[in-house]
Amino acid sequence: MSDGPEATAGDASGRTAFTLPHHTYVREDGSIDTIADPKAVASLREAALADGGCGYACDGKDPNSYVWNGSTCNDAVTIYRHDEGGAYAELRFSSRCATAWTRTCCYVRAGGFGYAANGTQRNSVYNGQGVYSGSPIWTAMLYDYGSLTYKACFDRILAGSGHDWACTGNY
Repeated sequence: MSDGPEATAGDASGRTAFTLPHHTYVREDGSIDTIADPKAVASLREAALADGGCGYACDGKDPNSYVWNGSTCNDAVTIYRHDEGGAYAELRFSSRCATAWTRTCCYVRAGGFGYAANGTQRNSVYNGQGVYSGSPIWTAMLYDYGSLTYKACFDRILAGSGHDWACTGNY
């Protein structure tokens, strides 16, 4: 895999520049959250196609290769990013397709969780290819439009059973 959907210049770890106006918060534990300005996010929602993008048909599809309405969903921008211990999870959103996914690095598993309006988990996607590679990886997409939300995560447990997810907030 390449650096992933909407690969742009970033730092040595593969992180892309945050292209939306944003705020950065340092937590007490030293982790860092970068969150897009709510007005910028609202503009993205408004820009999403009136028909809601590709809908549930995009669930489980690769944003870098799945073609909907003549184009891939790689118009995405980062909405949230959570950095911790040298790894990160980015919550990516495509206004063209009205989908979200996780892009992460390094030496971690990627996970993404989609939620219904009532807060129950409706779907999840995972990518474990990055556990030993140190390269950026991404999950498949989940529909993220209207009242649906998504959160991007990386797994701090690399071997054995169980998971210890470090996540962004929901979008």
